[in-house]
Amino acid sequence: METTKNEQEATHTLWDSTPDMTSSWSAKESEEAKAERAAVCKKLAPPSLAFGLACTCLLYNNTASVAVPLFVLAAAAYILTMMRQAGIAHTKRGTWFCLAVMLLLGVSDCLTDNACIIACNNCGIVLVLLTALLHNYCDDSRWAPGTWFTAMLRCAAESTCCLNDAARDTLCWGRASSSKNRQLLYALAGAAASAPLLALVIALLCSADGRYAAQLGWLADRLDAGAVKPILFFAASALCAYCSTRFLWKRSIAYAVKESRKLPSASVFTALTLFCAVYVSFACSQFTGDAGSTVHHAACAREGFFQLLAVSAINVIVVQAILRHAKDGAALRVLLGVFCACTYLMAASAALRMLRYISYYGALTFLRVLVLWTLAVLVLLLTGQLVQVFRRDFPLFRYGFTVVCLCYLAISFARPDYWIASYNLSHLAQGTESPLQAAADLEQLARDTSCDAAPAFSRYGYLAAQDSRQDFNYGKLLSKKLEGKALTPRTWNFSRAQARSLMDAAPGQVH
Repeated sequence: METTKNEQEATHTLWDSTPDMTSSWSAKESEEAKAERAAVCKKLAPPSLAFGLACTCLLYNNTASVAVPLFVLAAAAYILTMMRQAGIAHTKRGTWFCLAVMLLLGVSDCLTDNACIIACNNCGIVLVLLTALLHNYCDDSRWAPGTWFTAMLRCAAESTCCLNDAARDTLCWGRASSSKNRQLLYALAGAAASAPLLALVIALLCSADGRYAAQLGWLADRLDAGAVKPILFFAASALCAYCSTRFLWKRSIAYAVKESRKLPSASVFTALTLFCAVYVSFACSQFTGDAGSTVHHAACAREGFFQLLAVSAINVIVVQAILRHAKDGAALRVLLGVFCACTYLMAASAALRMLRYISYYGALTFLRVLVLWTLAVLVLLLTGQLVQVFRRDFPLFRYGFTVVCLCYLAISFARPDYWIASYNLSHLAQGTESPLQAAADLEQLARDTSCDAAPAFSRYGYLAAQDSRQDFNYGKLLSKKLEGKALTPRTWNFSRAQARSLMDAAPGQVH
């Protein structure tokens, strides 16, 4: 019985099997398993440390500059190297598209100053990177959108559990190394293990003696405590790279394609018929109602937009659920076609309401642009679902992924703050409002928009010297936006550089 157990331990492989996450540090491993851990650490640790160093040099306190596309190139080189180490000789179709999207998102970061766009760009880089990794390490040929979502969550969660593997791999590598490396490893391990308790002891001693606390405070000021943050950033980046790759190398994400449970046809037909009847009656009311009322032009139109946007989103989810869980048939396809046509009417009505609201008040905001963009993306996704109604083998996830990436790149590179400012300034130039209200609107517009809007304000003369009696001074607001945003070779940003150049060229402008 003992021999069988040892044989099983000896044949255990760390590359393709799923480890027991509950195993303790005292669990016994065979010498072969320890040697394999040391080999994994030797292959994975140096590139991960190099990647962590690149992340720190490029991204620390610098997430909107020319350093971001350089980081994307470094990340691409890292993941491609790790794929070759894992035995993936050729990347799957679509990988280079993902890498191109990541690079374009990085380029967009250094072209804009819009904080929301920058945050979405950086989140997009992470999500697209995760998609490319799962696409290459897993068999995703028949994954549904829900499967992709589950796999991403699992990858993010279980990569954290690989911290245990990272520590064990390092210890096994240290024991297999030379005596000098082993002693260095033990010293680092001792420092890391004693750090939490040492911090508690120092805190207790400082509370016990104020003079000792003052001496430590003086020492911290001289040593520049802020230098610890980049070290922590480096450690976190290297560990994240090591643990995520370590998890993917195990190939533990494998979802078998199961036959989904089919809903009764009578239930599906009845539900779709009721939905279609309601939507058709609503569409008829749009043509028979009083379209010229003031209430319809103003607040009611804005409120109705959000309701119709929610209905359109619900319909996209309903169609996807029916495609997955209903039996295919000609009658179902016809009903789904009518349902999708009604959804198109809902989306068109929502868009007209928002455009009418914007035209009535003559004001654009980033949120209004964003919700109109969301509506357009929903329509494109619904079109993909409509194709899948008549072609069940249509790759809906790949279509949706491509549509979302391309549409987001469009709005990311469009610099919406510039167009928002141009539209609103053209409306204010018509002089339909009182001077006091116009000044308040200008102030609000300047505060709501980023440096991307500077060319629009400059074109309308708001960067030139302002009358001392006028409350609004865009130059001063723009100076505050640029405070603390240096334009070094590492932190250079096109939008900020353009705004600073316009300020310097403005005649008589006081900064």
